[in-house]
Amino acid sequence: MPLSRPVKFAFYFIALLVLALVLALAAVLWLVDPDDYRDEIQDWVSNQTGRELRIQGPLRLSVFPVLGIELNEASIANPPGFGPGPLIEVGQATLGARLLPLLTGRLEIGQITLRRLAISLETDARGRTNWTVAQRGPAAVPTSPGTSGDGQGREQASGEDMGLAALAIGGIAVEDARLRWSDQRSGQDLAIEQLALTSGPIAPNRPVALSVRGRLAGRQPALSGQLDLSARLIVPLDLATLQAEDLEIDLQVEGADLPRKRLRLQLAGDLMLSPDDETLRVSDLTARLDETSRLEGELRLSGFTRPAVRFTARLDRLDLDRYLPPETATTDAGKQETVAPPASAAAAGLLELPMEELRTLDLQGELEIARLKARGVRIEDLRARIAAQDGLLRLSPFSASLYGGRYEGKATLDVRGDVPAFTLDERLTEVQLAPLLEDFMDRAVVRGRAQAAVRLQGRGQTTTELLRSLDGEVSLILRDGEIEGVNLARLARQAHALLKGKPLATAVDAQATDFTALAATVHFSSGTARNNDLRLDAPFLRVRGRGNADLLRQRIDYRLLVRLVESAAGQGGKDQGDGLDVPVLVEGDLARPRFRLDKAFIEKKLRRKAEQKLKKKLEKELRKREDKLEEKVQRQLKDALEKLF
Repeated sequence: MPLSRPVKFAFYFIALLVLALVLALAAVLWLVDPDDYRDEIQDWVSNQTGRELRIQGPLRLSVFPVLGIELNEASIANPPGFGPGPLIEVGQATLGARLLPLLTGRLEIGQITLRRLAISLETDARGRTNWTVAQRGPAAVPTSPGTSGDGQGREQASGEDMGLAALAIGGIAVEDARLRWSDQRSGQDLAIEQLALTSGPIAPNRPVALSVRGRLAGRQPALSGQLDLSARLIVPLDLATLQAEDLEIDLQVEGADLPRKRLRLQLAGDLMLSPDDETLRVSDLTARLDETSRLEGELRLSGFTRPAVRFTARLDRLDLDRYLPPETATTDAGKQETVAPPASAAAAGLLELPMEELRTLDLQGELEIARLKARGVRIEDLRARIAAQDGLLRLSPFSASLYGGRYEGKATLDVRGDVPAFTLDERLTEVQLAPLLEDFMDRAVVRGRAQAAVRLQGRGQTTTELLRSLDGEVSLILRDGEIEGVNLARLARQAHALLKGKPLATAVDAQATDFTALAATVHFSSGTARNNDLRLDAPFLRVRGRGNADLLRQRIDYRLLVRLVESAAGQGGKDQGDGLDVPVLVEGDLARPRFRLDKAFIEKKLRRKAEQKLKKKLEKELRKREDKLEEKVQRQLKDALEKLF
């Protein structure tokens, strides 16, 4: 069917328009050289950022199907005082708008592609950063009478918002990029290499699929690894908030400077960032560490300069020993030594805390851990409320299940002044000491069910200062237990055998002392722990003790008085050893003391016994001689009388 004249006319008209458009685009490509605008582009960016922009490669235009520009070998310089390299450099960047939508008044940008992008972020020794841009005044915008005035200005802004609302980007692709961060203050130097970023189509208020992948490399600390990130981003028109839904991060690292050779951290949750309000919220947070520990919780951060952190965290299990360094402490002389006594371990652990960071910390949160292992000690059902502000850190309340018993306590750490100070107020109830000490010290020197109350305070910048300032007391009650390494009953029997001149028993008794009850109160002051009221009741045995321990030298000087009784009961009983209290000395290293009989006491007793025996012998001999002398005198007297009469 032949076309009518109006249809033919319309067809020819459209063909002429297309031909005109093609000729116009060809003219643009032929007549417009983008390199003519190189200097203008460089000057504009430099004026806006205060950093020099250099475009060394060619600028190219494309027309169909995308009206775009290609930029090659460009860089933005570092500010003065930083490294000679650029802050940002890119091998190639392409940006274009789809042509056909432009004919209908819609701006649709195609994919933005960046190749060989390199960003170097630095912090110098004074804390300055190379990415901070000084605030500059807004660029002058030409105005006309039709656009002046508040009302018309708002109409213009509204129109701009409508234009932005119609803006669409086909996506972003970053290929073979590198992001480096270095801090001269701490010496840290980390980078993400072979970085690849891809996104789906971008439109305001619509979810955008994002994927990031890269290789980690670090010199300080020395590490390497892999980073994978995915999320759905929502960026509103006013850029007031940034939301990341279904955020997933998979981080795998390995290196000699890490507590473990390989670590893997997996995070998932929803994130909301509000730059204007300086707030960050993470909800429905889940984390898995090395596929052994699972965490659930919430996090809120307010203020980016000195952030206020609020959180809740619940862990199913955590083995800190997998990530803690070997248990050593640094002495004041700088020498590394193994920490054995709990007092030194606690002091060294306290001083290892980052004091400067604690002074600026604003933190409140609740922590729950179903099962925790730290320094070998196993804890269950740990619950703690943590608060830190202006250099004052509080753990209150703090509770846990511990080896068949309970722990309840509270603690404070005060670093507001130049010298850190701490206080402890703790209670243990029905805790089985044997498995606790076996886990903590690899040997159970004392067994039994423990009840304890601890009230201590101290201050200092070194372990020595802290131990010297330690003040307070620890009260302890143990029931149905045992002290390993010494048999006090055997020592008492040896003393009695020596004093009576009898042979020592040849049977080998166990090197342990059973007891039904043990009670003591230890007072701490001026680097010394003193006890004057130890009472130990055991079958056939009563023990009292007093003495002190030098916490600075880790030495003990203690004296026990051991009395044998005729009762197998733990309390009461008639004396078995003529009321004699046998002294036993406890001396030497605080972690591994030595028990021995008091030789001076034994020698004194033996000397007194020998003196008494000799005295009796002399008295007997004297009486015998006196009897003989009296008999002789009587005989001589009788002979004399007989001669007289």
